[in-house]
Amino acid sequence: MGGMMLIAQRALFGVAAAFWLLTGTLALFGVLHLGATGAGARVLGVLMLGNGAAFALAGWLALRGYRLVDLASLVLVAANAVLSVTDEIGLVDVLSLGVNVGLLALPVVNLRRQSVIYWRRE
Repeated sequence: MGGMMLIAQRALFGVAAAFWLLTGTLALFGVLHLGATGAGARVLGVLMLGNGAAFALAGWLALRGYRLVDLASLVLVAANAVLSVTDEIGLVDVLSLGVNVGLLALPVVNLRRQSVIYWRRE
């Protein structure tokens, strides 16, 4: 993957990780209300923290030549995109969806760019 695309993808994974870690922490301590109360809010907070950790790990491991890790990263992003639109859509969902669409678009754009470069060489 091109240098700028690699930096952009890792940066977006970092943004997603920071977003989910912050949102999870705020939900865990009851500062951010996401429609759940009590134990439900804490469970959501823990799930968001886990999601943030998964994004951080994906950003750290992505695009290092391990196709299984790259595939798992794309599955993580796709699952998050789907989950963003399956419930009541709020600000958190819109922000998450924006980052997820960017993360899904980067590999597609890069593959398309590489195929154009490949075909022009002949």
